[in-house]
Amino acid sequence: MASARAVTLLCALALLAPFLLQAQAKAVIVGYGPLPWSFYVFQSWRQPVVKPGDVLVFKWGFWPHGLRKLASGTAFDNCDFSGSTKIAPIRFFGYARYKVQAADAATALFFACPVPSHCGPGGMKVQVNVTPL
Repeated sequence: MASARAVTLLCALALLAPFLLQAQAKAVIVGYGPLPWSFYVFQSWRQPVVKPGDVLVFKWGFWPHGLRKLASGTAFDNCDFSGSTKIAPIRFFGYARYKVQAADAATALFFACPVPSHCGPGGMKVQVNVTPL
């Protein structure tokens, strides 16, 4: 009888776990200031560690910027956009969100602006570390 209750409780917790994790999710603004996705964010922003379910928020103003999720740390180091995923198109006064997925757990995510010269010389790139589940 007790083992049946334990199994039922474990099944219920397994079903509720994604909702409990999502309830604790937070929005994380990438960068500093009122329009933080800007030049040299890589040098100035010390990102917190995020967890699956958190939402990364990128905001920018007058200058045209965009957002790509880069394929690897090597792509990040070299500002190589081949194999990247478009999160937001290049536009003025932009806003983008990326919800950290369960598949991102225990990895590093790499984001950069795809406008020429913004990633490398402009420093518009960030690495975000994700906790394990």
